[in-house]
Amino acid sequence: MACIFVNSVATLKVTSSPQDENCFEGYASVNGLVLTNYIGKQKSVRVPSSINGAAVYEIDGAFMYVSWVETIEIEDGIKSIKNLGNSSGLKNLKIGNSVTNLESIGLCKDLQIVNLPKNLKTLHSNLFNGCRSIQRISLPSTIEVIEDGAFSGSGLQEVELPQSLVKIEARAFSSCLNLKSVKLPSSVITVENGAFENCAMLEEIELSKGMHDIDERVFSGCKRLKKIELPKQITEIKKRAFYNCESLAAIVFPEYLEKIGEGAFQDCSGLQQIYLGQEIKDLGAHSFSACGKLKDIKINPSNKSLQVENNVLYQNKKSKLVLYPNGLNSPSASIPETVRTIGITAFAFNSDLIQVNLPREIQRIEAGAFEQCDSLTTINFPQGLSYIGEKAFQGCINLTDVLFPTSLSYFGDSAFEYCQKIEKVIIPNTNAFIGKNAFNTNHEGTTISIESLQEASQSNQGDAPLDLSPTTNPQQNP
Repeated sequence: MACIFVNSVATLKVTSSPQDENCFEGYASVNGLVLTNYIGKQKSVRVPSSINGAAVYEIDGAFMYVSWVETIEIEDGIKSIKNLGNSSGLKNLKIGNSVTNLESIGLCKDLQIVNLPKNLKTLHSNLFNGCRSIQRISLPSTIEVIEDGAFSGSGLQEVELPQSLVKIEARAFSSCLNLKSVKLPSSVITVENGAFENCAMLEEIELSKGMHDIDERVFSGCKRLKKIELPKQITEIKKRAFYNCESLAAIVFPEYLEKIGEGAFQDCSGLQQIYLGQEIKDLGAHSFSACGKLKDIKINPSNKSLQVENNVLYQNKKSKLVLYPNGLNSPSASIPETVRTIGITAFAFNSDLIQVNLPREIQRIEAGAFEQCDSLTTINFPQGLSYIGEKAFQGCINLTDVLFPTSLSYFGDSAFEYCQKIEKVIIPNTNAFIGKNAFNTNHEGTTISIESLQEASQSNQGDAPLDLSPTTNPQQNP
């Protein structure tokens, strides 16, 4: 039986038999032959650069569902591999240097050794995704871009990145569970979100001096990452960049870093010490929440926006409390009288805190300020307080009955949600905005009363719960 090439014009016959290693089906294109199906039975296959004098240009699915092939060698002369195919038993792959387009190799769970062409510039999306048997790979010195998910879920233990590399796209090395160390060459400018997310064995990474930010979730879940030196040009660390890096013990932020994003270092349970530079102005919500050992905060004295006193971080001449670190292990917190605002998630996930004394002139408690402070039982709300943001006390499961001042006019969504020990709430400001689930305590006997203090003193303890749908525009923000 002959191997046949077919196009819309003519039928081309190849004289090799199905037992020969170069027995393929395909078609003729304007650029040359395109191989679409290997019908031989050999375990080791050499893909020829020409058949019967006609040049082979591309491979497109030739080894689809060919489970018996273990070794493939692609001769010089072939230009493109659009899809090698799902050759599930493939262990060794050698690609000729003439290939400049390598889009997909298909299913590759057993692939161990790969020789890439020396002129390749791009590793395409998901190229080696799930190749669990690959431990090492040498990248050509011409590679400029590693696309989305190129090595995601692979068995890589080490990889040497070339000086030609400029961009690492989203999830490129995510969930490489055996990857232990990485050095990014100085040529790298962009590392996109989740690039090394959940690389659970990653202990050390050297960042490129060409980088200007750390993108979202880049190192999230890298539980063994012990240290990292941030390039001095970094101006922003984005959302959840180092989330759950539980072995990270200390970090020095560059002097010109301006912003740390939401949850950037949340759940870094081993983090004990941070140093903030002179330009840092903004800490996002939960940026250091659930860092149970964090107790040492230092800051460049030239910083004009933030101040540190007794390892507590403040802003605007101590008018705003920004961060009360979890590692202070104090059962009570007395807040300076200068403070007018408790910032977003300032005390969040503090399991040691039992009692809080708010200053007499406090005005605002912002979103998530005491979220999940599950030991908190007592807090005073002084007259003058006007705003409690969303989730401000969500999950404070031991907080008992609270009395609010007449000045308090705004309760954000879920402000006291899941505070299951609160049985009665009196809100003396009859015009107060009450957000969705503000007092959804999961306690069937909880009653909510909106009435004057005089009325409250005369009210019956069995008052029926009120309808807590918003009474004013939810955008209200006094």
